[in-house]
Amino acid sequence: ELPRTDVGTGITTAMAMVIADEMDVPVENVEVPMSDARPELLFNMLTGGSCTLRALIPPVRALAAVARGQ
Repeated sequence: ELPRTDVGTGITTAMAMVIADEMDVPVENVEVPMSDARPELLFNMLTGGSCTLRALIPPVRALAAVARGQ
């Protein structure tokens, strides 16, 4: 689950592309669900000036590589 909410920024598509690239599968075969919002995080879930791609591409790519290896 993607720990962010996509509000038109395209992060689900970008993450699907990263996973598909790392696992060498068509992007159409990758589903990226989003986590439920967590009100207790307050302002930690803002999307303005998003750094989601910079923050999540390295760990998502690493997880996809582990999955590919299995």
